[in-house]
Amino acid sequence: MAELAAQNGVAPPAGAARAINMNIGRTRRSWVDNCVGIGLAAGFIEPLESTSLHFVQMSIRWLLDNFPDRGRSPALQNNFNGLTSNLYEEIRDFIALHYVLNNRDDSPFWRFARNELKCPDRLAGLLDLWRHKLPTVPDLPNRNTLFSEWRYMYILFGKHYFDGIDFPTEDAIHDSDFDEFQFGVAQDRNRLMAEAPDHRATIREIRESTSPT
Repeated sequence: MAELAAQNGVAPPAGAARAINMNIGRTRRSWVDNCVGIGLAAGFIEPLESTSLHFVQMSIRWLLDNFPDRGRSPALQNNFNGLTSNLYEEIRDFIALHYVLNNRDDSPFWRFARNELKCPDRLAGLLDLWRHKLPTVPDLPNRNTLFSEWRYMYILFGKHYFDGIDFPTEDAIHDSDFDEFQFGVAQDRNRLMAEAPDHRATIREIRESTSPT
């Protein structure tokens, strides 16, 4: 807790940290007969990517899109369950990506995650594919994808996954063109950072505006 407090520039809390156990998993079918599980009623994946609100929103949209009459057609239920299952698996794979590719060696936790954690089959197939090409839209199996190919590339590059790999298409891009592209990206980043409000100051303003008087 002292380390976390130091990283956030605040004083360590006086009491001991409270551990919250997480029961990870999902129901096999979110919609069964006349009962539909949405949000935590359907499942829970650790909040590394904070996807719960998105999942609730999409589940409601898909339920409305497949809303039945009194006959409750199994086709509607199967379509809804397929959509929610695919989204659960996509979120699971993207979160697992952070662990199986982690390059930390400062604790048994991270070594276990890297060396012994079972990689989901779909993610393992994508990682094998991406040893030979960069991620692109057709690689992603979910038509309602939450994480674009760019999100995967951010993680893969950050974890040095492509180090030492030469892709066939690299020779098609001239170094000067790539340098110009990187320069444009840096300019856009600097402009956005200059225009963006200070994060800590914004949080403080929100807290002060909602504090009881």
